[in-house]
Amino acid sequence: MIEKKLLTLAGAAGILLCGACFLPPLPQHPPLPPPVRRGLEGVREIRVEVANVSKSFHLGVSALAVEVADIVSAQSHGKIKAHTSKEAGDGDAVLRIEISSEKATRVPGPGESETWYFEIDASATLTRSDGNVIWTATDQRIFLSEGFPRPAPADAWDDREAINRLQAVIGSRLVFPMLYGQ
Repeated sequence: MIEKKLLTLAGAAGILLCGACFLPPLPQHPPLPPPVRRGLEGVREIRVEVANVSKSFHLGVSALAVEVADIVSAQSHGKIKAHTSKEAGDGDAVLRIEISSEKATRVPGPGESETWYFEIDASATLTRSDGNVIWTATDQRIFLSEGFPRPAPADAWDDREAINRLQAVIGSRLVFPMLYGQ
């Protein structure tokens, strides 16, 4: 009996001496992205088109299209590539985004700050190259509040950083449901 205990103790000591407890940590793998929605099977390339039919026409369509294309490529984790060039063709599908209204409201804040509230109404449709509609979102209302130290810009549409953030919010609010569902 004592021989078995000594043998077990020697085995444990041997494992410790050989470095089993001092191995480097196992590699950490990032979590897998969620699977893309049903209906996007076979879609590897999307062309993004943006139209601004609002009366004020503050958001530039080409900059918004580039932002949305970048978001599609990033959020799909490389499974789907997006571009804005008509010369590159339609790819497997075309994402058409239409901005129907855009508003910015200035609200004085407490102390030395002011806030601009942006409200954008947009619709989007993803259509396969064969004409079948894969996904659609109509009359999406997208909000962003942007704080500024005083004095805030007279027109928030002139602030490039605010517009860049607004474009990123619009893109994310449309692309994520398109890729992964509501």
